[in-house]
Amino acid sequence: MSIGKTIKKLRRERDITQEQLAAYLGITSRAVSQWECDRTAPDITQLPLLSAIFDTTTDAILGVDLQRNEERIERLVEEAAAFSRSGDFAAATRLLEDGLKQYPRSYRIMAELAEALSCADLDAYAHTVGAAADIDSVSHRVRALCDTVIDECTEETVRDRAFQTIIYRCKNSGQSELAAAYANRLPHMWASREDMLVGIYEQQADPALLHRYAAFCTDRLAKCLALLAATDRFSTDEKNRLLHQIADIVNTVYCEQDSNYYAHHLVSAYQTLAENYALASDKENTLLCLEKMCEAGILFDTYPEEAAATSPAVRGERRGRPVPREKNACARLLECLSGEPWYDFLRAEQSFAAILRRLEAHSNA
Repeated sequence: MSIGKTIKKLRRERDITQEQLAAYLGITSRAVSQWECDRTAPDITQLPLLSAIFDTTTDAILGVDLQRNEERIERLVEEAAAFSRSGDFAAATRLLEDGLKQYPRSYRIMAELAEALSCADLDAYAHTVGAAADIDSVSHRVRALCDTVIDECTEETVRDRAFQTIIYRCKNSGQSELAAAYANRLPHMWASREDMLVGIYEQQADPALLHRYAAFCTDRLAKCLALLAATDRFSTDEKNRLLHQIADIVNTVYCEQDSNYYAHHLVSAYQTLAENYALASDKENTLLCLEKMCEAGILFDTYPEEAAATSPAVRGERRGRPVPREKNACARLLECLSGEPWYDFLRAEQSFAAILRRLEAHSNA
């Protein structure tokens, strides 16, 4: 990080304006602006005074301490992320809480801690803070962390992470209006960075950007169609058409059967289709959808952490493994097929029994 960027970061963290800093130093605000834009740099004789103003060392002004701290923070965050990926959010929370005590102005740690707290159960949070905990106390802590990051942090990716965490936290705790208030502070979809870059460069756009954007659009379109199919405004036939469109879209984009994480769209679409066909006593279509649901469920549960899509539209895209759940997709599907009465008319069918056996073989229950 340059001296100018360091001065800007320290000044903002301490809520000092360019004009105030200039007054402390006996220079013009334009001179401070020139530093922060890396057009000029402060004289070496000004470093001690800058250190005193920011209550830090000259090494920190020069970026030496900051670079070292950022490397330590990065290692800490990576370690916490490893705990989170394994489902041990309690360990991730403890590690990040300790890290925040050591680096109390690290917005990166704040954002990561807020997300870990959102996923940790109440007992884990109580153990971490050493006091009784309830949903309100966790929500208050998460919101306080996210608000600090959103209001003070200048790093876009860190702020975006905080926005995502607080929006989903509010939604999942029944505070939809508050979640919407946060969401309305974000740019609308036509002003997203990816949409603008694709529009600017068109055929000259970075292929990696286009692959990433195609994966994002596929995911959001599938989600939108699923939400439409869940409303009461359509007939069963129209709902089935929407659900088939979800499968067609995902299977078209991921034409090499490498939808990996996004196979969850196929699982949900085929499961609902199978249920609709079963309720209509349509044996052939029910079994066909159940077989496809089973294939998608196994893919979702078994694709490797580092698996990348090979299909032309989304080549190289990775999503990683989802957070582990007590029951994987195959276990949940097996439970549904074994217990729901609308599948009773299929229980004598060999193909239905084969589907149950395949799900059982990949179930973690």
